[in-house]
Amino acid sequence: MSCCNGNNSNKVSDKTLYQQKPAKEPNIDGKVKLTNYTTKEILHGIIGITKSRLHINRSSDEIIKKRTEICLPCKFNNKNKKNELGFCNHCGCILKDKINNKDENCPLGFW
Repeated sequence: MSCCNGNNSNKVSDKTLYQQKPAKEPNIDGKVKLTNYTTKEILHGIIGITKSRLHINRSSDEIIKKRTEICLPCKFNNKNKKNELGFCNHCGCILKDKINNKDENCPLGFW
């Protein structure tokens, strides 16, 4: 299952997900630059991390598993060569926190 080959057949549906448009072009050099983000985006990230760590709005285990299967091989996962979740080089989020929060979605539309 790969997120970056144009195949969205494994997309997870969740009525609580909201759609957000990507704010910037993907960064595939493996570096997340905080200066590229607006205050609103940074606050969104802080709130998302806090909710994830406190298990607020936690996704079901099935959704977490499917999201993980999609993100692990993705070229925007900066640790994809180690079979781990790192940062998303497209949106800058910590993937393990983004995956766990049912209010989040992939800005590229893969889940």
